[in-house]
Order: sequence, then C-alpha cells, then structure tokens
Amino acid sequence: MRLAVALGEVTETVMGQAPPGVDCNKEGKGAVFVKAGEFSETEPLVREWTTKPLKFARKGDVLVCVVGATAGKINLGIDCAIGRSVAAIRPSPKHLETGYLHYFLRTRTDRLRAESQGLAQGVITREMLVSLEIPLPPLPEQRRIAAILDKADALRRKRKRAIRLLDSLTQSIFLEMFGDPTTN
Repeated sequence: MRLAVALGEVTETVMGQAPPGVDCNKEGKGAVFVKAGEFSETEPLVREWTTKPLKFARKGDVLVCVVGATAGKINLGIDCAIGRSVAAIRPSPKHLETGYLHYFLRTRTDRLRAESQGLAQGVITREMLVSLEIPLPPLPEQRRIAAILDKADALRRKRKRAIRLLDSLTQSIFLEMFGDPTTN
C-alpha cells in the first residue's frame, strides 16, 4: 500500500444542504439538524431539528465546517441532518479509522482556512477535501496513533479546566482580601 493517498480514495464526502427554514424547529421534532454554529470542541451541540432533512451525517463521520468564519473547524460526527455549511467525511472502514481521520483533519484546519475560496466568506470545496493527501499506515497503527492523541487531548482539556479554576480562585481570593473594587 502507498504511504499517502488522496482523502477521496478512502472516504465518501457528503456536502450538507439546508432544508427550508419553515421545516426547522427547536422543539425536538424530526432529525437533529447541525450547522456550523453548533460545532463545539469535539461534537456538535444539539439545538435544532428538521422535519425535512436533505443530507445526513452519521456517527463515525468527521464533520467539517466549510463556509464562513468557522470554515475548517472539525467535530466528530453524530447521526444528524447537515446544513450547507457542513460536510461529513465518511471513512472507509477497510482503510481508515475515524479517530485517525479526525486528528489528521485537525492538523489541516489552518491550511484549509488559508486555501478557502470566496471574497465575503471563505468556502472549503469538496475538491479541496477529497484532494488532501493523508498518510495511511495500517489500521492497527492508526488505532494506536488515535489512542495516543485521545490521551493527549484529554490532558489538554483537563489543563484548560484547571487554568479556568485557578483563574476563578485568584479572583475569589482577591475579592475576599480587598473587597469588590467597584463598590469600595
């Protein structure tokens, strides 16, 4: 097997399509509907649904924001309908692990943003995605790499949380010692 292949050789790319606005709701009716605004750190937030879904992502896909200021943002897929600002990259299970694909695409975020097309809003095209060259080690090695990166990512998230807690502790100690400067 070759050392690197075009992403399109080992994935299917589903470009999202927006259903009519009248068919979208916040009451939980129909399929979960994901747009770029729902992307979080790892998986999309569920905030909207549609009764007329047009394009679907699945758990096991990797979602990519393809339009606007969030172009290039990456999330793990969930079972949902996807809007026009989202693409679902579906790995071939014979060739590519979801976790490995996810981390690979995260390393390409800045490059995808830099190469996005459009004057008012950046746009990442299907062609840009399918032409990305991905190193393709054997599946067991992909799993090993993804597991190591999962552990590193968990440590990074814990560190961010610890820093937030320390910041709030510092603020609390200051207020306790000196009072609120706005009311003193």
